Amino acid sequence: MSLESFIKKNKINNIYSYHQVELNDNKVEYGWKASEILNLDGPIVVTYQSKSKRISDEDLNWSEAEGKNAANLSCYLNYFYAATKMEPDAFLSEWNGNEGELSSLNTASDKRGDEGLFMIDLARLLVNGGKMVRYGRIFKIINN
Repeated sequence: MSLESFIKKNKINNIYSYHQVELNDNKVEYGWKASEILNLDGPIVVTYQSKSKRISDEDLNWSEAEGKNAANLSCYLNYFYAATKMEPDAFLSEWNGNEGELSSLNTASDKRGDEGLFMIDLARLLVNGGKMVRYGRIFKIINN
């Protein structure tokens, strides 16, 4: 299947890829950037708006504006490692059941308070496949 066919079939609005930049002081900034490249030979994570009534208005508005997106599973694995310095299965072994303690490690001033649960859910998704729902988004792994 061509990329154009995949985009049309799955109604994808944006393609993202993991990106990191090494800064001068041996720090790394990482995250997501818009891309035109998506490897269709492996699993893909598709994210889209949740229709749950329990979503905050802020998350609902953001998720609706973001549309339906796709990124390679390998990008999510790279993101997860950058964020945790652990592989998802090792992360689950260490932190599953200790989400509250994990969230308290985040010192960012704009933290939500449930980042630990997000990382546990993301690790489960990356290890087990399937889907997860968080912050007004459904994350689903598809095998193209």
